Amino acid sequence: MSVLAEAISVVMSCSAVQRHYPGGLAALARDTPAGSFCSDGLLARAGFTSRGAAEFFAALMRASGLTQFVRGHAADFVLVDEQSGPLSACLWLEFGHDRNGVALCWHAAARRGSLRVPEGWQAGRRWAAPAHEASMLKQDCPYVTH
Repeated sequence: MSVLAEAISVVMSCSAVQRHYPGGLAALARDTPAGSFCSDGLLARAGFTSRGAAEFFAALMRASGLTQFVRGHAADFVLVDEQSGPLSACLWLEFGHDRNGVALCWHAAARRGSLRVPEGWQAGRRWAAPAHEASMLKQDCPYVTH
């Protein structure tokens, strides 16, 4: 299976989320901004329209116990751009586009399979920046340097 990689996504290993995120995958799904979460059981994805909002969310993931890098490679999660793919080396993730041009990711140990998308997502409709992104970027977060 695969997950949507529209705009800028934070793609996480579900097993890492289960091990490190307080409350596991169910809590992450609840805590992730509305309309941006999806999972195929191996990968979980939170989507953002700006790199800044994705970086802010990444800082929250690090503060929650997930590791972003080990020896220069993505560990528990990676940022993914819909045009260019993973923004850092990632051995456990594959990236591509379907026949309609939709960006997607799948776990390297699995087949590409069917696409999982956030609830309410529609192909061909560009995603507008939700209100949560603006409020996230305005907050002061001790884990993010401005």
